[in-house]
Amino acid sequence: MTMTSFLAQHGYKTLCLTAGSVAGGSVSVAEVKGYEFPVGWSRYEIGVAGKKMVDYVAGGGIRWGKVGDDVVFVGDKRWSIPSNSDDCVSYFAENFPEEKDGIVGFFDKVKKTGRLLKWWHLVKTLNGEKSRDMGMKLFKAYSGENWTEDKTAKSVVEGLVANPTLRALLGYRLGVGASEVAWARLAQEWMDNFKVRSDEE
Repeated sequence: MTMTSFLAQHGYKTLCLTAGSVAGGSVSVAEVKGYEFPVGWSRYEIGVAGKKMVDYVAGGGIRWGKVGDDVVFVGDKRWSIPSNSDDCVSYFAENFPEEKDGIVGFFDKVKKTGRLLKWWHLVKTLNGEKSRDMGMKLFKAYSGENWTEDKTAKSVVEGLVANPTLRALLGYRLGVGASEVAWARLAQEWMDNFKVRSDEE
């Protein structure tokens, strides 16, 4: 959709095909039994470059605002996780003071990985096997670790913090489906916050 918009704005005749019944990809909404659910991002952070790209594609018609907190249930407790990473560090450190070093380390690693992923994807797009191999060698020398090998989001979280509730919350923050999260209660909260649509509407 981004490329379609880009080409159309530069005078090309374009056609965008999608497998979904509604265009929009990760920002579209699905209806199930009268309830509407986001099928992609429910909250996300976007940098200056990302905002410029989205503004360009949308023709400058987007108003940017602060994203609300993310609600998570672990056991019987309801947690309201801030959307901003810096606020998250303070929030988790306040609730789990004994794990402060691991919490800081977790968010530092998330930021570093985000920066590295941009370069890793760029290297993967280089033309020719020799160029890609050279690019990957340079990338690994720069990254200082084989961060793409034998690592999962779950293992990173478990290596930094010990508290099972905190592990579940940080795993949820990364988009990892932690078994400790009370998914049924979370689903109920979602349903309580979405209006049932009648046939007349």
